Amino acid sequence: DSIRRAISLAFFLASRSVISSGRTKNLDIPTDFETITKSSVFGVNPYLRYYALKWNKFSVYGQGTLGIRFSNSSTESGGTTTDGPKITTLSFNINPGLSYDLTDIIALEASINMFNLGYNYYSTKDGSEKVNGSSFGIGAGLDNIVNVGGLSIGAIFKL
Repeated sequence: DSIRRAISLAFFLASRSVISSGRTKNLDIPTDFETITKSSVFGVNPYLRYYALKWNKFSVYGQGTLGIRFSNSSTESGGTTTDGPKITTLSFNINPGLSYDLTDIIALEASINMFNLGYNYYSTKDGSEKVNGSSFGIGAGLDNIVNVGGLSIGAIFKL
């Protein structure tokens, strides 16, 4: 099990354009107390958003996100601690989303991962061994619509 905390601060550049900076932190909670694995993830994910359509309280937007994430882990068993790999990830992703204004300053959001474009670069260091890699993805599909992992819902507070 883990706890994920994501904080984002956004500013409207114009009536339809938003720029933001965000921070994410994950912390794993141990379930087996004989062997304790700790992992930590820290990331910053600024994004630029453009509201293409606005209709009453509903909006459709496109969002580009540039992110950097650092993660590490360690395992403790019988008084011995072993460090796991340290991973650095850089990413760029574009995807659409929906927004519903509850009030003038509070809105619910849902990002839709059925259409996406993204590039990821990662560097993994485990002891003296270092591995670098990258991936590129572009796609459209309906498989993520039914899957809960394809839809993330959040809320924003507008100042």
